[in-house]
Amino acid sequence: MGKIYECFKKAEKPAPRDSFTDKIALVKFELDGKNYEIFFPRRRANRYSIIHCNNNTIEWEQFPVMPRITGRYHGVREPLVSLSPIKSSVRIFVVMGKPNSIAGLDEGIFRSVHKYGEDYINVMSEARFKEI
Repeated sequence: MGKIYECFKKAEKPAPRDSFTDKIALVKFELDGKNYEIFFPRRRANRYSIIHCNNNTIEWEQFPVMPRITGRYHGVREPLVSLSPIKSSVRIFVVMGKPNSIAGLDEGIFRSVHKYGEDYINVMSEARFKEI
């Protein structure tokens, strides 16, 4: 496990549950002289979840498990949070669980694990976050 993940787990435990909003939680900590802000949704993603990164907004699209029963084949997009990069800290958005895909990475202000940059907003799944 990575150093950032270990510090995140230590800082997450004493953080109150209502630390940011009802949809998104925020954990802040300092490591090696850098401030980190880790945003993560309160619910877990599954194979029917797609995360969209457009402009400066992160949206969650949830497709129905049984589309014939619900009568719709498309998902419902729900905006989670609007973020912009700041110079004073490194911002990371972690999707808990295993989403189907994360769309819009490496375009604009959002970066993936493969192009990790401290001047951008890094978006990744929980499994990838454990590695950094």
